[in-house]
Amino acid sequence: MSFLASVKVGHVDSNRKLLIAGESGVGKSTAACSGEGVVAIDPCGGTDRIDVARLSSPNGAWTWPMLIEAVNELCEQDHDYSRLVIDELGHWENLSWRYLCQQHGKENIESWGYGQGYKLALDEWGRLLAKLERLREKMEIVLVVHSHAKPYRNPEGPDYDRMVPNLNTALSAKLRGWCDTVLFARFLDTTAKKDTGRSIGITGARVFETTHSATWDAKNRDGLPARLPLDWDTYQEAVDRGSPGTPEELAADIEALLGKLDKAKERYVKAKMKQAGEDCTKLKMVLNYAQTHASTETEGESNDHSR
Repeated sequence: MSFLASVKVGHVDSNRKLLIAGESGVGKSTAACSGEGVVAIDPCGGTDRIDVARLSSPNGAWTWPMLIEAVNELCEQDHDYSRLVIDELGHWENLSWRYLCQQHGKENIESWGYGQGYKLALDEWGRLLAKLERLREKMEIVLVVHSHAKPYRNPEGPDYDRMVPNLNTALSAKLRGWCDTVLFARFLDTTAKKDTGRSIGITGARVFETTHSATWDAKNRDGLPARLPLDWDTYQEAVDRGSPGTPEELAADIEALLGKLDKAKERYVKAKMKQAGEDCTKLKMVLNYAQTHASTETEGESNDHSR
């Protein structure tokens, strides 16, 4: 066998692996379960008020081995579902711990000492991810997890809070690495001043943040704008726009954003467009820069008006 003889070049289409994190009640499950061909595995009832197909446990109570068995069944049997939603990961982590403790006769996950219980749990999740990787040949995978504020000790300045998943740190890192995209769902809160001069908080729109910040974790490999409405159809449209296009299409998308940039960024984008020529990969990078900074400029204008 010659590996060099089998080299493949270019974009590879594949089903996506997506993690949606965010505060409770923001609408993560609703977004994840929107559209056609969705089936959910949800032992916590987060999808109870959503019109979606669900896999049910035979005896009404899910266990960790049942999740593995359900994923195997989706892999091996014919069905019309195209997206699997697993909701909510914090609960599934607890079920993995419970399973391990029962298997090894331990009282809790810390009974092993020296973090060994958490390492065993990480191996269990590795087993699940291997099966989900196989399932991805026929389905999109969406994982849903709640987040909470955690103090962060900043060695370079004042401390601040970060929103982190309700998971063991090692598992959180493993899932982030496995997923193609991590979206952080949140309320776009703002402030306004009353006539008395006192500021009040106002809950605004619900959004997906798609890029990493000091406050939350996110990532995307699809050239998404920095912020999207918390809506599956809008997300999917943005993914489609981020897919490789012709140089003419990419250039047109960039030019449509020029008027939303300040003069310095506009000159920078024009120069990068000229350098990119007809290289779609480089044009996508220019488009992503323009989308991100156009979003930032618009946000700043909105905040100025609110004051």
